[in-house]
Amino acid sequence: MQPIVPARSRTVAFGLSALLFAAGAWAAPADTVFIGDNIVTLRETGKAAGDRAGEQEEPTALAINDDRIVWMGPSLEAKAWIGTETEVIDLKNNALLPGFIDAHGHLLFSASTLDFANVSSPPVGEVTNFKSLQQTLRRHIKEKQIPKGEWVIGFSYDDSLLRENRHPEKEDLDAASSEHPVVLLHVSGHLFAANNLALSRVGYTAASADPEGGHIRRKPGSREPNGVLEETATMPLWGAAQLKWSADLIERTLAR
Repeated sequence: MQPIVPARSRTVAFGLSALLFAAGAWAAPADTVFIGDNIVTLRETGKAAGDRAGEQEEPTALAINDDRIVWMGPSLEAKAWIGTETEVIDLKNNALLPGFIDAHGHLLFSASTLDFANVSSPPVGEVTNFKSLQQTLRRHIKEKQIPKGEWVIGFSYDDSLLRENRHPEKEDLDAASSEHPVVLLHVSGHLFAANNLALSRVGYTAASADPEGGHIRRKPGSREPNGVLEETATMPLWGAAQLKWSADLIERTLAR
């Protein structure tokens, strides 16, 4: 027959065991401890927007072991997680955010744009019409000292924000330079605008058929390409311009 343990004794024993468990957990120093006022947890509060009554305060410290968050709370309690080999990171004015899974990112493309001409319209860039577009391209050629015959690439033009309210065609880009193959990437990423030299480099002529999944826009009433290319019709230009991504380019992007 098992001895009868009074309820009060059981409660005390349970509380003591919980305390010992917590102390045991705290006894193991964390691998990393972050400390700062901007630790964002995105915890659900279940309250209407703007209702801060009874809201949990965001932690000012967070501990990690084996790539897992094992504790978060007030920075005054963080010392229990800090050992001789614990890396302590002071966030200062930086924020610590949860990890985000981006299933449609363009890191490599963003890296490549470091060496492109920014032909965006305000507020991102300064291009408002074809004249300012051409000036931006000429300035880019001069600043980058791009030799004649080498590719000039601009990114993020938006036809809907240009005064002319249309895509720049090959003659418009020839006015910037007819001695360089010039290609502009549309803000959507699904169209290119190219000058005559760029089109000739990939062999696009009136005899060229539209590639599967793409379209070569033509002059009205003819089959002559006007310089605007859609979807897979842009792929030959990527290859001809030899757009490549290097480790140095990616590092510069991350540092930007």
